[in-house]
Amino acid sequence: MPVSGFTLIELLVVIAVIAILAALLLPALAKARANAKSAACKNNLRQLGLYLQMYVDDNGKYSGDTALFDGNIFGTLEQGGLTFLRVYALGPRYYGLIPNRPRCVFNCPARKSFQDENDRKAFWYEYNYGYNALGTAWKDPTQTLGLCAVGSKWRNYNGQESWLYRTEIPQSAVKMPSDMIAIGDTSFDHPMLEVISPYLQRPDPYIQHFDAVGVVHNGGANLVFCDGHVEYGNRRKWLEATETNRRRWNNDNEPHRETW
Repeated sequence: MPVSGFTLIELLVVIAVIAILAALLLPALAKARANAKSAACKNNLRQLGLYLQMYVDDNGKYSGDTALFDGNIFGTLEQGGLTFLRVYALGPRYYGLIPNRPRCVFNCPARKSFQDENDRKAFWYEYNYGYNALGTAWKDPTQTLGLCAVGSKWRNYNGQESWLYRTEIPQSAVKMPSDMIAIGDTSFDHPMLEVISPYLQRPDPYIQHFDAVGVVHNGGANLVFCDGHVEYGNRRKWLEATETNRRRWNNDNEPHRETW
């Protein structure tokens, strides 16, 4: 009895059908995977929103250390607002933990890991979220519009002027917590500091400490507000220079056009 088999043409037809099905399914699978990572990111931010509320309840003020300026140019933060939330997320391990190593709630699931320069088999994760430290006032250190402390002018022993004095941001300073951005996706996989800004570009190419809102999840980013709720929006939504949008970056819920 003769044994039947595939002809070359039939085999090619089957391969072509499989290729077509794969081409149709892969984009859907990639989108589903991206949506899953976005959902996990939102869960991270909800947790960070809870930790921020816990910090405020415990201390009566928002987390964040002094913002340092050179003249009127933002330079750096001594610590960064997210640093103070680690003890709520990691408990006693916080004190002995090497920063940025294990994946945890501070790492967006859509971000890649980085290979250790000293151990090629080891990989580590950055803190990929940014803190709304200065609101729209990055150009004016005399204004305290975000959630972080802003420096005040002083003179050192050589008579040189600097901005270094710490000012607290009390809970009462945030007029509308439900409309005040707190923490969200930044625009870089490897941010220099945990800072997020409503501006599309960094203010100075030599100042590497300001990250705009990222394009992380389907062309947009997730942000958590001071009341703990999370919103998704494309980058244009978060960065547009409108009064409605800029209010959401400032603790007094005013647009402050003089800072645009």
